[in-house]
Amino acid sequence: MNDEILENLNPGQYQAVTAPDGPQLVIAGAGSGKTRVITRRIAYLVKHRGIRPWEIFAATFTNKAAEEMKRRIGEMLPETNPRDFHIGTFHSLCARILRREHALAGLDPGFTICDETDQLRAVRQVIRDLGADEKRYTPAAAQHIINQAKMRMLDPGDLGDLCDSDREDTYAEIYRSYLKYMRNNAAVDFEDLILKVVRLFQNEPSALSTYQRRYRHVMVDEYQDANAVQFELVRLLAAEHGNLMVVGDEDQSIYSWRGADISKLLDFKTYFPNANYIRLEQNYRSHGNILKAAGGVIARNSERLDGGKTLFTELPDGQPIYVLSANGEIEESTTVAYMIESLVRSSGFRYEDIAIFYRVSALSRVFEDALRSLNIPYRVVGGMRFYDRAEIKDLIACLQVVQNPSNAIALLRIINTPRRGLGAKSVQAIIDLARRKDIPEFEAIRVAIAEGLLPAGATKSLKLLVKLVESWQALSRTDCPSAVLRQILKDTDYVTQLGDQRDLDVRSRTENIEELVNSLVLFEGANPQATLSEYLENVSLVSPAEDEGIVGNQVSMMTLHGAKGLEFRAVFIVGLDDTIFPNTRAVMEEGRLEEERRLFYVGITRARELLVLTRSSTRVMYGEIRYCIPSDFLRELPAEVVEPLDFGSFDFLALRPGFGNGEPSSCASEKAQHSISAEVEPTKSEKPRSVGGYEIGMRVRHPILGDGLIVGITDGGRDARLLFRGADGKNTQLMARYSNLEVLQRP
Repeated sequence: MNDEILENLNPGQYQAVTAPDGPQLVIAGAGSGKTRVITRRIAYLVKHRGIRPWEIFAATFTNKAAEEMKRRIGEMLPETNPRDFHIGTFHSLCARILRREHALAGLDPGFTICDETDQLRAVRQVIRDLGADEKRYTPAAAQHIINQAKMRMLDPGDLGDLCDSDREDTYAEIYRSYLKYMRNNAAVDFEDLILKVVRLFQNEPSALSTYQRRYRHVMVDEYQDANAVQFELVRLLAAEHGNLMVVGDEDQSIYSWRGADISKLLDFKTYFPNANYIRLEQNYRSHGNILKAAGGVIARNSERLDGGKTLFTELPDGQPIYVLSANGEIEESTTVAYMIESLVRSSGFRYEDIAIFYRVSALSRVFEDALRSLNIPYRVVGGMRFYDRAEIKDLIACLQVVQNPSNAIALLRIINTPRRGLGAKSVQAIIDLARRKDIPEFEAIRVAIAEGLLPAGATKSLKLLVKLVESWQALSRTDCPSAVLRQILKDTDYVTQLGDQRDLDVRSRTENIEELVNSLVLFEGANPQATLSEYLENVSLVSPAEDEGIVGNQVSMMTLHGAKGLEFRAVFIVGLDDTIFPNTRAVMEEGRLEEERRLFYVGITRARELLVLTRSSTRVMYGEIRYCIPSDFLRELPAEVVEPLDFGSFDFLALRPGFGNGEPSSCASEKAQHSISAEVEPTKSEKPRSVGGYEIGMRVRHPILGDGLIVGITDGGRDARLLFRGADGKNTQLMARYSNLEVLQRP
């Protein structure tokens, strides 16, 4: 009888799925099917080893990955209930433990989980309460130091290299005051969720023993991204039985700035001497030349496990790696835009098959302009999250106050939203009263009302607020969370106060509110017994990346860090100039260059069929044209898989036969049939125009491109562009305000 769990596994995958008990490090190369391995390993443990679903602790880094794992396991084990599997992010799994063990962890049973935005508000408030200089000790910097300290399990007195020595004492005081502030407000931040579980296990041996017996197997996905506190958590859980399987790839460790510690993977055998290493090297995603390019680059890194990895595929070699060297960022972005349009028009691609990656977000603007000029639909991944929109934050804050009135972060957000006629002095008076009496702000409001400490108008408004919160709390005890939200909308008249519904922005915000109600109803449908607390916890644990999703037939634009875990048929990695990628800081700091190289490797291995790398000899920086030299990473590519691209002419029709059969295109050896230059050239019927003193037909001299002719003008206000034709006949678009042209002859 065939066993679906063990079907269609290559030797490495089979070894990982059926591995014996004990510590296992699965080294999973890009595109090697690691999700298949993890899900089948879990199913194998349940079906063949007699492990019950709730006896497996499986941690990953996104809710999306966790849900996909549950879905796949459910298909293999239809008799099981997906909710019985303890598969989730580190944060969600630890939140579950803290809810159960809140007393031992020293937490209020209704503690609130603050997202990054609310945490920043809390840090800002603490800095103001301390009277510290917000310019010298910015809230964002303090938040970063606090989070890094928690990831490393450092107390306020041990900040060490996290900040300059002359500021250490003040940051330590901010950290201490922040901890007290959060404690007084019955709140925890993301990093608290894991740290408090680790402290619980360290301080309460009986609690640790309970969870060691409960979780007979511990698994971690994307182990290369684990930080010190996450490592300590899984080490503690697996210390008794040793059944720990981690899946990771040292070549994809790109989050050191978020606390990831690659040494926890490289030194796995130091921590677990009996560990078994299993390598997954067969790639199922990318064509051969893409893998050769990736392998040639990453081979230069020294921070790799002994022997490294050599990815291989049964797919054809496919197209070469195309490298475009443009004469300016306009030329670079215009070429990319035309290449994308040609791929869609002539080579059977859809816009959603294509992505543009860049090292820094600032590079996106010029590529956005180029895509817009050709009416190519696109989306920038990394824009504002749904749950970070003001109207959504307001309503979530209302729900948080209902669930936990001691949550000052949420209370101070809604205390005068919608407008209640409260002045800044009245609000500050409540904050000061809470500090003096060491009580939560909501309790301070009651005291201020009872003792008549505020003006009559403010007292009246606050009495109404208290009455509303109490009525919403009563409703939450008898009705579903969506009913509470609807009542809040009704009582506050929030939608009406947004403004005229004929205004597009107002209508958009209203639609966001409708979507929030929908999300609550859907959550209740999937979790019939769900409480308001459970919904808020679910919302707070949604990561920024997951809130986006790739939707619609659009080109995706994102930073290379944002590309992790994704794949596209065609990938453009742009801005491959020295000091941009790798950036200047990486070149100067030990270890950073190797992480930059890993980031390049991650970008390369997102491509399935086509990879195009671009750079520019000049860029406009701070209003000036600057010369750029090629990134060293371009020189690290194996020469046999690289094919240079010339701006202005490229035959994408010749690509079409090469896709899917591994035959190289003949475009490099033949004269282009499709000319980009011809397409951007203005028609003869176009009327001459001028902008910024430049006119069509004017002979000019460019400091880099040399002498030429202005043959077209695109009127875009401050973004107006000139079409410059050089002596070699090539056309280049220039931003008029940055063009630096010397006029030689007027028409």
